[in-house]
Amino acid sequence: TNPLDVAESLKGSIQDVFEKLAQLHRVVAEHGEPQLVYLLSGREKVVQKIGELLDQSTATFILTTQQIADLREPLMKKILHAVKRGVQVTFVTAPLQRIPEGVTHVPRENLRATEVLADGQHALLAAPGLDACGFTDNPILTAHLKQFLEVILERDPPESTVRPVA
Repeated sequence: TNPLDVAESLKGSIQDVFEKLAQLHRVVAEHGEPQLVYLLSGREKVVQKIGELLDQSTATFILTTQQIADLREPLMKKILHAVKRGVQVTFVTAPLQRIPEGVTHVPRENLRATEVLADGQHALLAAPGLDACGFTDNPILTAHLKQFLEVILERDPPESTVRPVA
């Protein structure tokens, strides 16, 4: 692979993340009150936070990512436990991925960042590579991410499938 192609791809991914953060910033500015967004740095901490949000979920957990292979292994027990608890777990990721039992898969191409929406109340947005993320439980910001994810889920009729629990 040409290094310049890789650089362009990374620039595009980073640009997408910052555009989403700028959009969140505009939403905050429109409402005129400070909004708390926690920032984490380091891949291990980001994956750990995604796991915490999965553990805390009681109804729904939506994960959009290109890096499903990187998350599946460290989060497998938490994913299966959430499914057993009755949490509706949805992965929005590239087609033809290995998806854990009981998880709904919505295939989508060209996903840039990793996003999590837990119970419609907790939102996380991670940079490509999962080396940094912002997360919040602010209702305004989580509603914004929820609207964004609904657009992704509704774009083209989804060929979503649920992998049955054996």
